[in-house]
This record gives sequence, structure tokens and C-alpha cells, in this order.
Amino acid sequence: MDDAGLPELLPKQHLILLGVLDDLLQEPRERLPRTELIAETYRANINTAKKALSLLGQAGMIQARRRAGNRVVRRLSSEQAEIYHATRRRIASLLRELAAAGFNRLEISAALLAAYREQEQRQPRIIYADLEFNELLLGRRELEQTCGQPVQPVQVEELARQLTEGWITADLIVTTFFCESRIRDLCIHKGIPLVALRTTPPLEHLLNFSLLPRDTVITLVVLSESIRQRIRQHYPHIQKDFPGFAIMTLEEIRRDRTRLDKTHILLTHKLVAEEHAALFRSIPRIISYNRFQDDEGLDYIRTLTGNRNKEQTC
Repeated sequence: MDDAGLPELLPKQHLILLGVLDDLLQEPRERLPRTELIAETYRANINTAKKALSLLGQAGMIQARRRAGNRVVRRLSSEQAEIYHATRRRIASLLRELAAAGFNRLEISAALLAAYREQEQRQPRIIYADLEFNELLLGRRELEQTCGQPVQPVQVEELARQLTEGWITADLIVTTFFCESRIRDLCIHKGIPLVALRTTPPLEHLLNFSLLPRDTVITLVVLSESIRQRIRQHYPHIQKDFPGFAIMTLEEIRRDRTRLDKTHILLTHKLVAEEHAALFRSIPRIISYNRFQDDEGLDYIRTLTGNRNKEQTC
């Protein structure tokens, strides 16, 4: 028995379910192989394979269509796929370390189950939804500083899907005003409080443009193209009045720092400025700001999460 691992301990249909799901997450495809081929791969009878695929369908991963086979519904973004592959490799490396230390397969399976249970117990009650991966990480970090609690980042389209299919349990969902309309009705239907926060940087409060020479080179570094477009729409007059004002994405700056070499004043998120201090060290003046520009909304979140007296860190 001490040589038994998860493959021997799990019911066959669950083993097939997890194996097929892992294949899908590693190599996305539009359709699954024929059920007969899946049964042959896992050395199971056809009915067991059908039960496994039925469970995958109930989980919203695939959709069965008569004569058309099983269509894959769940699709990973490129960022999610990268995280899945990297995390899978780390887990495999840790399991090899346990085996090298003399633990048998049953003991390693016990460690896996215990780690999963611990993660479940720490599952955050607060979810932060945003459009892009970098925005999610930045927003999560600021919210965790505000709330003093773990925050789970979820891309807004993925959150909408999970709310629709009933997978999400949360005490609070936080998002931005730009994303709010995509999930508002779903949150109301599920009875989950939703707080939307302002994120547009207050450029005219950060800089007194009227006192600056018109030839001042000002660079605003943002995380994504969507943020750049929103800021351009919000502040069309600044670019008109200041020919030297430009909005660049962090990726563009990383690829070519020519713009930075000419910059007199740099504007960016506080966490971006901290994490890329070496990249920005030649700039004479750096002004940083928080992701969220909404003190009232953040205070409301502190109230909802029982953190009213926490010193404001955002």
C-alpha cells in the first residue's frame, strides 16, 4: 500500500477527468479526442470515460454536441497558460525533492492533499477583477495593503464566466469603473457586494502644468495599451498643450529606453517606480501615484472587510 499514489487512490473516472483537463491546459485545442480513444489511453471502459467527460461538462470545461464530439469551452489566456506551466513545473520539482528525501508515493500524496486543503482554507474572501494581468497584480497588491487580507485576482471576462456558471463564492468583489458594467448584473444576481474604484491618475493634481515650460519632456509610463487609450481620452488637452508629453507602456520603455534618456519628468505607478528603479534612475524627477484614486471607495472597502481603523496605505 505504501507504493500507492494518487493514480491508484483516485476513482478511475476522476483520474481520467484530471488527466484530460491537464492535457487541455497544457495544449489548448478546440475539440477532445473521441471518447473511445480517451478510454483506451487510460485503460478504462467506455462508460467510465463517459462519466469523466460528463463531469468535465458539468464543470463548464467542455460542451457535448451530438455527432460533433466534445467542444472545449474553457480557454486560457496567454498569461494564464504561462502561469499554469510554470507552477506545474515547480510542483513537479517539489515532488521530486520529497521522493529524493525518501518519502514514498503514499506520503507524497498525503502532502499534496494537505497543501491543497491549506490553500482552500486560505482562499481569499475578496476578489479583484481587472482586464489585464499586470493591472491585476498591481491592483491586488494595493488592495491587500488597504484591507490587510489576501485578495484573489481574476480577469474580468473569466470572473463573468465563473459568476454565470456559479463557481464563485466571495464576500466582496472589487473592480474598476471601466470594468464595472461587465459584472454588475451578475453580482447583483448572486448577491455579492461589488465596489468599483476610480483608477485614472490625477495628472493635473500631480503636476502644475501651467508653471512648466512647453518644451518640458514629460513621460507617463502605464501598464497597458488600454490604460493609455483611456488616459488619452480623459486628458486630450495635455498632449495638445505639451508637445513633449507622451504616454508609453512599460513594455515599450523596456524595449527602447531612448525616450527615457530625454525625459525631464516621469509619471508612473508607485509600485512600478519601486520595481523598476534601476530603469528610471537617470530621470531628474519622478512622480508616482497609486493605482486607485478613490479614497471614499477604499474607506468603504475597509468598512466592509472589518478594517476600519487600519492606517491608510493607499
